[in-house]
Amino acid sequence: LPGQPSSLSTDYVSSNKIVISWSAPTDVGDGIKGYFVEWQADGISEIQQKVVAERRAATLDKLTPYTRYEIHVRAENDKGDGPWSVLLKMRTNESAPSSAPIINKHETKAEDAHTIRVKWNEIKKEDQNGLILRYEVSYKEDGTEKVLGFKIKKTNTIITDLKPLTSYCIQVRGFTSVGKSPLSPCFHVQTLDKGMPSLNLYDLRSFFVGETKDDDNNRKKNSLITEALVGLNYTQFLKKNFCFCFSKSYLTTQTYSNLVLLFILKGPSHPFNVKVQAVSSVSILVTWDKPAHSNGDIKEYVIFYGTREDVQSNERKVTGNTRERIIDGLNKYTTYYVKVRGSASTPGNASEILNATTFEDSPGPPREFRAQVVIANNVYLTWKEPDSSNGIVRFYDIRILDNITGLQVIKVGSQSADVQSDIQQHSRLIKRLEYYTDYTFTIQAVTIKPGEMANATARTEEGAPSQPRDVTAKLDKGELSATVTWKDPKNHNGIIIIYTVYLEGKRAHNNSFHHNHEIVLNQSSRSTEIRIEKLKPGTKYGVYVKAKTAKGYGTASDPVMLDTPSKRM
Repeated sequence: LPGQPSSLSTDYVSSNKIVISWSAPTDVGDGIKGYFVEWQADGISEIQQKVVAERRAATLDKLTPYTRYEIHVRAENDKGDGPWSVLLKMRTNESAPSSAPIINKHETKAEDAHTIRVKWNEIKKEDQNGLILRYEVSYKEDGTEKVLGFKIKKTNTIITDLKPLTSYCIQVRGFTSVGKSPLSPCFHVQTLDKGMPSLNLYDLRSFFVGETKDDDNNRKKNSLITEALVGLNYTQFLKKNFCFCFSKSYLTTQTYSNLVLLFILKGPSHPFNVKVQAVSSVSILVTWDKPAHSNGDIKEYVIFYGTREDVQSNERKVTGNTRERIIDGLNKYTTYYVKVRGSASTPGNASEILNATTFEDSPGPPREFRAQVVIANNVYLTWKEPDSSNGIVRFYDIRILDNITGLQVIKVGSQSADVQSDIQQHSRLIKRLEYYTDYTFTIQAVTIKPGEMANATARTEEGAPSQPRDVTAKLDKGELSATVTWKDPKNHNGIIIIYTVYLEGKRAHNNSFHHNHEIVLNQSSRSTEIRIEKLKPGTKYGVYVKAKTAKGYGTASDPVMLDTPSKRM
């Protein structure tokens, strides 16, 4: 039976295809008739198979995007199948999601006249085709063409600043790093005919109930109102002020009818229609509309941003007549949380916190890239992930260059980034390089584009040389001596220290006659020519040459024949 195939690796990976190649077993047994390839997706019981004749490569197609596959191969001949190769684990690349998120009809509804709460289910697992990075919520008034929208990482959100008693079409779609899903079907929701979103008590300058006199009765009422605000369920707008009417189960009808809370905003109300979107790997565009109530001339807007949802510690300021700002100098492929606040004589209310993720970009160089010769002409490469991935590292691109020519000498398949995702260090064994050769190995991490390159060098060990070339043997004038010449082997595979010339003489009429001779020539003279004397007459000589390095003799040259004349009586 044949032995185990080796060096199973990938030559190409896409979202639905993997191209693999391998090396023949060192022990071919009674020959190899073909190869049997088998692969299986994670979590799927079905095993796919393919028979390959002659070639040591196969294309596995019709695969599922962003799915890990286990692949192995074995050789076969007329006597049976050999052992399986080492298992290769490889994940296909991402693609755009193939179906849309589904809006939850039970939890998507109008909260009041200006707000709709939206919730949706994740895209079906089998249709995600990658990591869902974010969702885009789009909405428009029924019967109109103008579409508004924003991006969000969660599967629920609140759409604000809507018109009362108006029907809206709401749609959602998801994004991987490669593309977007189809839009979900229109989900129609109508806002209520009255009501305004409640405001936080901390946004108030003052509040009072009934008479302004500071007495125990009013203090008790104020305490009641403060507690009742927690259960606020109805709000009504009154000119420049807001009137909050509220109810609590323990408040009597008479008490409820006498309770009115008036408060005045510190500054402008919150900016409307705030949108946040990434425009590059290091910048985000923030746009907004003027607040409904400026409560004075708006002098400036302050954009607060940061990488935490609970704290936005950075800020940028623009003038009061500005409605957009690009925030640049950001980190690549990083989610930023943003809110906008207008300021007149005093700061106003902040908008809802929105987020956007800057685009992917080129990653930094892989860390601690090492090349170590492990067995003669095999080199073991190791590396760690880049300090700055700047995105999702999909694979590593490895190249091998000959130091003398500067040319790429071997095609190395891309190394999947998650073949060893459970450990920090990645590795790749490069086999069957040329002996005694200086190589430069380069590696790049690849997100949506290749990153910075790291490199390492190594010299393979010496090996036995190839055969000397163009051997000639010619009789000299004396007829019983000859000159033998040759050319260096094509592949020295090290430093040639010795050439040995072999002569094997026989006579056709005398089977018992043998005249064998070895002449060792020290290569320090760099000579590829030698004169051989004292040949036997009437003898047919086979002449061949071998070269030797520190690792031993190489293959013998092709023999040349030399006939000496019979000795005259």
